Amino acid sequence: MRTGSDKHRAAVVTWAIPTQSAGQNSWWLAMILCALLGAMAAFLLLVGPFDQAAVRRLVRASARTSVLLFSTAFVASSLAAFFPGVTTRWLLRHRRQVGVSFAFSHAIHLLALVLLADFFPHPFIDDLSLLGLVGGGTSYGFIFVMAATSNDRAVAWLGPRRWHLLHLIGGWTIWVIFLQSYLPLALLDPRYAPLGLLVIAAAAMRAGSVVRRRMSPNNETTGDPKCAQPS
Repeated sequence: MRTGSDKHRAAVVTWAIPTQSAGQNSWWLAMILCALLGAMAAFLLLVGPFDQAAVRRLVRASARTSVLLFSTAFVASSLAAFFPGVTTRWLLRHRRQVGVSFAFSHAIHLLALVLLADFFPHPFIDDLSLLGLVGGGTSYGFIFVMAATSNDRAVAWLGPRRWHLLHLIGGWTIWVIFLQSYLPLALLDPRYAPLGLLVIAAAAMRAGSVVRRRMSPNNETTGDPKCAQPS
């Protein structure tokens, strides 16, 4: 006979597993988003002269799409908890696809940085720091590992608890990198304020959903447990 704590642990593990639903099998949303991102990159690089200004435009544009897609995936379960409805449940069902699209967007960002370093190294190379390289490398490592494990087979191979820990640590690590990138810029340039506020708001919503869940009498989550990922 299972105790109440055993039932609670089982419920948490079940909720943490991002099982694919029928609506996720085609991955149509990820394909559309990646196609749009690829078109954006091609347009910025191929329309007009290939110069430093064009590459820097791609760097900025891909950074913005990455923040937007990451924040959307990061708060999907929290949105479903605070604002249950058709739209938030749809987003939660397709969260995995949004996350993979974020990885593709940031791969484009990395490509733009490589182009900048190769064709227009100064002042880009001069402004690099060891801290920035370590932080960026760590975040990219988590991004690609999380994208590669965004499938049921990876969950089964890793086990739900290890999968949960990987995506929890990875998600917050990426969030910290975005925060240290955009908060200083937002304080210096109002044009970056929306991105800085978005990153802060995403963390606040995640933290709020955790507090709400733990204060709930039955510690239940909102949304379909078959398509949810851990907050």
